[in-house]
Amino acid sequence: FDFNSSPTVSTLPVAAVVQLYPNPAPDRVQVSLDESTDGQIVITDINGRIVLQETFKGKDHTFSVASFNNGLYFYKIAGIKNLTGNIGKLTVYR
Repeated sequence: FDFNSSPTVSTLPVAAVVQLYPNPAPDRVQVSLDESTDGQIVITDINGRIVLQETFKGKDHTFSVASFNNGLYFYKIAGIKNLTGNIGKLTVYR
């Protein structure tokens, strides 16, 4: 260990944050990002079948879940580096 060397500080990239609401959702869901970007959202049912796959641009995107049955779904948002909250659960309930 060298006490005479200067310390090296590394800077971690700031993570982008995604919010998906309302959850539970009755008919429409809003995806909001804290920075504008191109991305894709994929929703799967509990059996892993894709029930929705959409691309989006910008900070906000709205999609319909009106045709979904009540229940639990999983979402993944892709195409964004350093993203926090890019996977999660979505409940559809009317």
